[in-house]
Amino acid sequence: MAKIGYTSTFITDDQPLPSLHPGRASTVIVNDIAVGYVAELHPQVVATMEVPVHSAVAVLNLQQLLQQEPSDIVAKKLAAYPAITYDETIERNHSQQTAELLTQLQNKSDLLESVEVVDTYQPQQSTNYNLTLRFTYRSPAKTLTEQEVKPEHEKVMSTIN
Repeated sequence: MAKIGYTSTFITDDQPLPSLHPGRASTVIVNDIAVGYVAELHPQVVATMEVPVHSAVAVLNLQQLLQQEPSDIVAKKLAAYPAITYDETIERNHSQQTAELLTQLQNKSDLLESVEVVDTYQPQQSTNYNLTLRFTYRSPAKTLTEQEVKPEHEKVMSTIN
């Protein structure tokens, strides 16, 4: 929420909707107004829907959210030079923290502007899942060439392997 200018807090909801797990649900609060919730699905719902254990949901009421005054105006300067992007799919297991991986990757190259999760997919009968990441490289001073970025990207990817 901070990236779009809103200061939010989360309050544990001990009596969420019946489809949500009690004790694992929180209400999203902006300017003392409830604008949504995040929660793990109730185990019975998980079993009925045949979704992975610990599946979660996030719901935001955009009408309520947009009626709130943002605490910060978020604006970024437009980039003067184009980016080079790569999408990479890697196999992960559920014990590996994705947020930690993203932080590690981001710190591996000064040219790496961002790393974002594009997709996740878990094949049936597999305990692992595929995580697709988008790597965006850009220089603030010039247009990069493929020859300049490729070694940087290989250095970043060596963190994973």
